Amino acid sequence: MLWFSPFAPFLVPWLLWGGAVWLPLMVIVGFVLAYVVTRVLSAVMPGLLAVPVAALAAVLWWLYAVAPINDGLTVLIANQRIDAVATDMREQADRLPGEIAALDSRIADLRDQVATSEAEKDALFAELEEDHGSEAARQAVLQAIADLRGPRDALAALEKQRLGLNEDLSHARSLLAGIEELPAYRERRDALLAEQRMAQGEEAEEIANQLATLDTQIAGVVDELGRVGLVPVESRKFGGFMLSITIGLVAITVSLPIGVMLALGRQSNLFILRAICVGFIEFIRGVPLITLLFVASVLLNYFLPPGTSFDIILRVIIMVTLFASAYMAEVVRGGLAALPKGQYEAADALGLDYWKAQRLIIMPQALKISIPGIVSTFIGIFKDTTLVSIIGLLDPLGLSNAIRANTAWNGIVWELYGFIALMFFVFCFSMSRYSMWLERKLQTGHR
Repeated sequence: MLWFSPFAPFLVPWLLWGGAVWLPLMVIVGFVLAYVVTRVLSAVMPGLLAVPVAALAAVLWWLYAVAPINDGLTVLIANQRIDAVATDMREQADRLPGEIAALDSRIADLRDQVATSEAEKDALFAELEEDHGSEAARQAVLQAIADLRGPRDALAALEKQRLGLNEDLSHARSLLAGIEELPAYRERRDALLAEQRMAQGEEAEEIANQLATLDTQIAGVVDELGRVGLVPVESRKFGGFMLSITIGLVAITVSLPIGVMLALGRQSNLFILRAICVGFIEFIRGVPLITLLFVASVLLNYFLPPGTSFDIILRVIIMVTLFASAYMAEVVRGGLAALPKGQYEAADALGLDYWKAQRLIIMPQALKISIPGIVSTFIGIFKDTTLVSIIGLLDPLGLSNAIRANTAWNGIVWELYGFIALMFFVFCFSMSRYSMWLERKLQTGHR
């Protein structure tokens, strides 16, 4: 688990959202870059000032370097695989229609069987009414219903299989058409680029729109050809407790180190760094989380470089993490304030520099003192993940609305909300029990 834990933040998102296999590796490179920059700058400037610069270097790497490298590798692999993928898609386009036709024949036979069984069941119902509910007629109806369940399940399974084959056939045909049109797309793009150099005004804007459309079409084909990894999954397909756990777990894990850095920055002697940390903490604590979620849903893209698009769940995670970090900073600051001054003096007497003193003496004691407040913040953040239903994400409450909209579930209210409440209670109660066990284990009382 110790070896797995450092790689889990990079491996788990890739397993959830899919994409190219090298994307988590390039994200790791950003953290390595931040570490190298911190070590280099710590020799020439105060450590607390080197950390924001290193963080900025990592962010710039993720924003401006990861996408071009990913696109370059995708194009390189796509050019190597184009012939093999075209052959495979052509084989699927020739084979799947026959399989679908055979499946349609089996589905038609099963539908006839189900229709016959339905007619027999209706006849038995009529006999039951004529016999005024005799035991023999009732048993016959129950047996007919039981016999009908098997063909219905088989029919549903075959229809689901046919749906999958239709999707595979549609994907094969569309990708094959894109591969065949790819040379024409590229020639058209080169021609439009030549025209754009000489165009002006509205003509240049129209050519730019055509280029954007062509780039989208080319990128779709190239991404399919050059993908080495998992099939990407849209965030709109996420829902239920998996969504709440994903948002809550990331916010809980990331907000603690950010909160620690904000708490240290708030106590720094550097005026600019202290002002930034105080301003951030007070602003976030003074704004409701629901407002930040609307900012994440609508406004966050306006603050990013042109052409940058963030996934909706990633935007929500960023805002929830920042919100939790501000509260975590105050909790940690309380632990630092509760630490006796003699601990700081002892660290200075040992000749430890700032970071060694924080890592070996100050922060372990401050975090032990702050355990109750930290866990309370964790529990509050996990429960606040239900607010994402307001911006259109299907958390457990959002899924319950979709379930209640089904006529088969009319009047079902307590069961849904009771189960959701029970699941949240299990998670939150487990965190509180764990924090109490951790307090006893670490002996937070002063001795």
